[in-house]
Amino acid sequence: MPIYGGILMSVERMNNILEIDDRNLMAVVEPGVVTAKLAAAVEAKGLFYPPDPGSQAVSTLGGNVSENAGG
Repeated sequence: MPIYGGILMSVERMNNILEIDDRNLMAVVEPGVVTAKLAAAVEAKGLFYPPDPGSQAVSTLGGNVSENAGG
């Protein structure tokens, strides 16, 4: 809940992987991408996404960044 007149913005529908650049080892994603979805997408390209939070099936990359979480 926002306090002191703040705002609350949901990014859960911003859940697309926009680009996986395997040459430069970089991914461009929206903040609502679930960690496990990115891990599976890079694995399909022969890469590995090392952060492994215990809630990988439901945690989002935006949440991981904002909470400094990643396993």
